[in-house]
Amino acid sequence: MNLGRPLPFSNERNPDKMNGVMGWICFALTMDSTAAISPLAVRAQLVVVQNSPGCARDMWSRSSAFASSTQVQLRDPHTVASVAFFSGFICLLFRVNWKMSTKLIALYITVCSVLFIISKMLISFLCYKKWARKKRIIETSLTGGKLVIFRSAAMQSLSPKAFMRMIMGLSSKDIIGSGGYGTVYMLRLDEKSAFAIKKLSRGSAEMDRGFERELDTMGDIKHRNIVPLCGYYAAPHFNLLIYELMPNGSLDTILHGKEEKKQALLDWPVRYKIALGVARGLSYLHHDCIPHVIHRDIKSSNILLDHNMEARVSDFGLATLMKPNESHVTTVVAGTFGYLAPEYFETGRATTKGDVYSYGVVLLELLTGKRPTDESFLENGTRLVTWVKETMEEKREEHAVDGALASFPAEEVKFVFTVAEKCLESDPRDRPTMVQVAKMLEQAKLA
Repeated sequence: MNLGRPLPFSNERNPDKMNGVMGWICFALTMDSTAAISPLAVRAQLVVVQNSPGCARDMWSRSSAFASSTQVQLRDPHTVASVAFFSGFICLLFRVNWKMSTKLIALYITVCSVLFIISKMLISFLCYKKWARKKRIIETSLTGGKLVIFRSAAMQSLSPKAFMRMIMGLSSKDIIGSGGYGTVYMLRLDEKSAFAIKKLSRGSAEMDRGFERELDTMGDIKHRNIVPLCGYYAAPHFNLLIYELMPNGSLDTILHGKEEKKQALLDWPVRYKIALGVARGLSYLHHDCIPHVIHRDIKSSNILLDHNMEARVSDFGLATLMKPNESHVTTVVAGTFGYLAPEYFETGRATTKGDVYSYGVVLLELLTGKRPTDESFLENGTRLVTWVKETMEEKREEHAVDGALASFPAEEVKFVFTVAEKCLESDPRDRPTMVQVAKMLEQAKLA
């Protein structure tokens, strides 16, 4: 339909216009022309905007409706003006008295035309700015960025330019996680190769430190229970960390997600395997890495699960390196409420025993299916740790077990409750090391 010239019936005689009563005037503007002016007299006091492209021709022929992308109703008979935007044109509808001065009507039309042209220019300018900024980021990243790949033949086959094109093509639908230290996207190269891309914005000193911490910590680490870092990209506007994608997501997502999925994926043998896997991963960080690594943010959302439901410790944005002869590192208190050891709050000293405490909280999550910040605890003024300890004192551990577990070996479950209790001792000196925890779980499984 061409709205670039007056409509064929614009000169038809109209009874309302002839009698000088109130009517509606419609001014149609195409997106590339402002020459279309066509007065219509509409008897009805109610104008309905319908969601059907075919209604557009009916509007011009019947003077009762016109097409739009949304449905709108003008119910107020005193409405002065209304604007409807379409994919290819704009309609300006306002109520007039046909005895009104033609100069005033012309003024209405002129003002509306100017507003429309200005809005179109503004939208075009903003679209151009967005495109130019995106192009500038790609260009500066390609000239000033540095792509380093440690592992993955699929990723190594990409040129930096091809890699950046793929990164800039990521959108909100590709987001698989986010937090205070960045947004994580899924990047799929082909059916067999997928990666988790953690994007950290530049300009913030804390973001830059988080990027450096993850590189320092993860660069040389290779362990089956730690998410492998495949590479990184350092650019002027942002930094990227490239990780192997864990297809089953985080423990938090499954444990506190849909009940059917939890029952299908998290039976007791799988939960025990996860507990043992995390213990082995932390044992490696605390004792086998040189320098030693204190994670400082062990929680269920930082435990990822691969295709075999094997646990992988992830997110080293808060990690601290500690020399073998040191007992602690003094830092600004950071981490997640509900998982932090009480002495860390008081002293600001990060130790491996702080990670042990956090691990104990994760064990309770696996056993009970409850978050440490569960609403039921907040309402009763208690905590997950306190509630479980009281339950254990009453010898009622089985009543605290997650209801999603259809069956479980009672003695083995009680043993894991005992391990968690040891990890949660108020005095860090009374807590076991992660090496000891891993051995306890391994021996219990063999018994």
